[in-house]
Amino acid sequence: MSIEKIKQPAAGLTNKDLLPLEQEQRTWKAVNFASIWMGCIHNIPTYATVGGLIAIGLSPWQVLAIIITASLILFGALALNGHAGAKYGLPFPVIIRASYGVYGANIPALLRGFVAIMWLGIQTFAGSTALHILLLNVWPGWGSLGGD
Repeated sequence: MSIEKIKQPAAGLTNKDLLPLEQEQRTWKAVNFASIWMGCIHNIPTYATVGGLIAIGLSPWQVLAIIITASLILFGALALNGHAGAKYGLPFPVIIRASYGVYGANIPALLRGFVAIMWLGIQTFAGSTALHILLLNVWPGWGSLGGD
């Protein structure tokens, strides 16, 4: 087998989106990463968790300590998960192939997609519940709209 054939990837295993980004194409700065982290922290389920922790009897200081600790753990996980991608410009599917192989990488990719779908569902449910409560307070007839 010639070297040219060895260098050619199998059809369907690569495309333009899987190629590493060049240094000049990597435009994210620290503020971009910080905004991703803050977006993961500031959401309705987090606020509901805070309210629930206070409701079960924890003090606001205890809840604040729990939220700060959880946020720092999340920051660490996000930093470790994104380090290779940020440093070398590699997308997640390429990085995960190093551990699981080309075809085995489909398992964590599907799991990642499943978690994303579930998180979207949780966020949608929490947001629609908050909107429902808002509408009940602004428009008292909202609860009886459409019958019982």
